[in-house]
Amino acid sequence: MKFKNVMFAMALALAFSCGSKDAKKDGETTDSTGTETPAVVEKPATAKEMIAKDWVLDNVDYEGAIASFKDDKEKAEFKTMMEEMVPPMKTKTEFIFEADGKATVTVMSPDKSFKTRKGTWVLSADEKTVTITAENEPIAFGIEELSADKLSLKQGQLIMMYVPKK
Repeated sequence: MKFKNVMFAMALALAFSCGSKDAKKDGETTDSTGTETPAVVEKPATAKEMIAKDWVLDNVDYEGAIASFKDDKEKAEFKTMMEEMVPPMKTKTEFIFEADGKATVTVMSPDKSFKTRKGTWVLSADEKTVTITAENEPIAFGIEELSADKLSLKQGQLIMMYVPKK
């Protein structure tokens, strides 16, 4: 039964990532009596700003899911299934989070085909969860890591790592 629950969670998770260039010639001087323009200090991007981009799947950590099985046969079956699924997922899985809250997700379906669904996304107030709603099905992902170049989302015992699309 636990295997079926993890598989269901997996299907849900998959249903939806200083110097100037001017060189002075020898002998040239510059006027140092002028005022300096203060450097513009960029404020750090907010979590919402960092998420709002096109992410592609880079890897899936499923070791926690394997460890959650008590039966060795189920562990082996799940590991084999993941070893077969992850390589094609890495080629086509994509999450597009737009700044206006729209989302487009391309993910593997249980029949192993890829489906693209449109919907919305919202970041929780504590910035620890992102919820994607597509076709009236909300799915919440825990945010394990977020930076300008990495988004790690957790669903159950699976951690999906995304990188910006190039």
